[in-house]
Amino acid sequence: MSLSLHADLCEKYAQAYLNVFGADLTLLDAENFMRAYQFLHAHHKITFFLKLSALDDETKTKQITLLCEKFSLPKSVDNVIQLLLEHKRASLFEHILYRISTLYKERAGIHDFVIKSAVALSDQEKDQIQELLARTTGHDNIYTYHVDTRLIAGVRLQSHTLLWEHSIAQQLRQLELSLVAKGN
Repeated sequence: MSLSLHADLCEKYAQAYLNVFGADLTLLDAENFMRAYQFLHAHHKITFFLKLSALDDETKTKQITLLCEKFSLPKSVDNVIQLLLEHKRASLFEHILYRISTLYKERAGIHDFVIKSAVALSDQEKDQIQELLARTTGHDNIYTYHVDTRLIAGVRLQSHTLLWEHSIAQQLRQLELSLVAKGN
């Protein structure tokens, strides 16, 4: 199966799922979908076994159901599992989980922000950043914090669609670009 066909199918399954069950989902469900995706992504052998025709659908269903229970996925996911097994597409499950999570967040206007700073931020600084981003996006957001000493000093706020940075590293990159441009 080509990559574009694979991506299109995952997108269609995820959209169909959200069209039917999206109103019943919560942000916690979306996060659980992402955690399940990350687990499957880190354990490629599971997805490989889903591709094997030698394994019967009952065995595959049991294993996927255990995974869904482990990550507290909604019972409505059983519908997707059965549909995938009927169409011999169980190997798409991993990527469908990812798209369900990301589409849910897109539809709800929720951004996953990775906030990098040169030094660990205090709780007060985190609160200020979160308030700024909530005002800017107009929605609740999810925040993950990392220390990145390559910034030298400053902070970088990044989601899938938004980026804001004020750091020494950024200023050095801008200086380098201006010097290169002047040299041509």
